[in-house]
Amino acid sequence: MMQMALKTGLVSVDVTDKKPVGVIITDDHAVVRQGTRGLLEADPALRVLGEAASVAELEILLEEYSPDCVLLDINMPGVSGIQALDALTRLYPKIWFIAFSAYNEPQYTFKALERGAKGFISKTQEGAHLRALIKLVGDPTKVPILSDDVQELYYSARRQIENQPKLTTREVEILSMVASGQTNKAIAESLIVSVKTVDTHVGSMMKKLNVNNRTQLSSFAREYGLF
Repeated sequence: MMQMALKTGLVSVDVTDKKPVGVIITDDHAVVRQGTRGLLEADPALRVLGEAASVAELEILLEEYSPDCVLLDINMPGVSGIQALDALTRLYPKIWFIAFSAYNEPQYTFKALERGAKGFISKTQEGAHLRALIKLVGDPTKVPILSDDVQELYYSARRQIENQPKLTTREVEILSMVASGQTNKAIAESLIVSVKTVDTHVGSMMKKLNVNNRTQLSSFAREYGLF
């Protein structure tokens, strides 16, 4: 609201009006889009600019609107939100893309944040909490924006990772390839190194992480969002 006050015969104007946070909701389920729209539009500080059922529809809307924020479902048919984040955050660096998901496991949060998302909100949030989180958009001190359930699991996982023995850059690269199902021979060919070199790296990681086989290595990579 605009406030005006008289001082010593002069008019002092205190402008407190703030532009609503413009949001585009992207989810392949109409009921989720419509329900989320209703929750957000209950607050005049938030304005839903549009809805998209896919990444392709979102791209069309982004040519028409300039939202402050995009709520992006990470698990949609075709190109998922997670897959699209790299390109979207590169093409639209001023827009805050926030992952929106029914899953709150930390591996999804790690993946989204690593690909440029400014936050991760689970779909189980009550309306008031969802609105409060979206109103943080634009404040760099609030990144990452995380719903309470996601935040607890994310920071717990981060503490565990920080307490793990440090892997080298090459080991992390090989670990992600192991998790994708590639054999040591295939990894060696891809990295243009010998199979023996890959064997050595894999053995070193097993020792550092106190695991016994490739399956356990893969599980570690998935749990902490390395694949």
